Amino acid sequence: MSNIKSIENTNIDGLYWKKNYYVGTGVKSFTLVSNEGPIVSDFLFFKDDSYYKDFSLQIGQVDRYTFIGKESDVIKAEFVDCREDSPTLHQKVIMEFTPDPRKHLVIERGIAKKFTGFSNTIIRSEPILYAPLQNKDNGFNIGNDRIIVPVSANEFPVVSINKLPLPKEALQFILKKEQETIAKNIKSSYSFDTFINGEMKRVNVKPKN
Repeated sequence: MSNIKSIENTNIDGLYWKKNYYVGTGVKSFTLVSNEGPIVSDFLFFKDDSYYKDFSLQIGQVDRYTFIGKESDVIKAEFVDCREDSPTLHQKVIMEFTPDPRKHLVIERGIAKKFTGFSNTIIRSEPILYAPLQNKDNGFNIGNDRIIVPVSANEFPVVSINKLPLPKEALQFILKKEQETIAKNIKSSYSFDTFINGEMKRVNVKPKN
């Protein structure tokens, strides 16, 4: 993780803003430099908010998001801590902010997230990946680490997050496979948690054909 101290904390431990590495190149003009970590960046653009229609979380990935867009745009975000043994388990945080390339939002593993209002925003993603401990089966699937929690769910799950950092080569390999999937317009599988007969179950969904 970057040694740049957090510049804005929240009520959930592991959810905070940090300053980016950047160079000012003019009035309200910045050149971004990669933050410390795997030094792998991905740029995301969504035509609408449907990707985050529900909450989603990952147990093996720390998200680091830089939001780039119009200063007049307002993004709304909701977060719920789903980490077992967390002092803020199932605590919820709602925030509103505008795009600012000078800082990035850190979202730790196991924190569910939902965004609205970023349909015209570019998001720089600098993920950090973790693997589970050898003697810890937490249901992690490196090719499908996105757990969907429907907004209609009565309760949020409790998850065990990964603890072992993966090398940047593993992250580069995963990003390459994701890019190949996007280029071929292949729909990827995903998981979501829901209640079945009074118990929380994880359902894996794979596209037909």
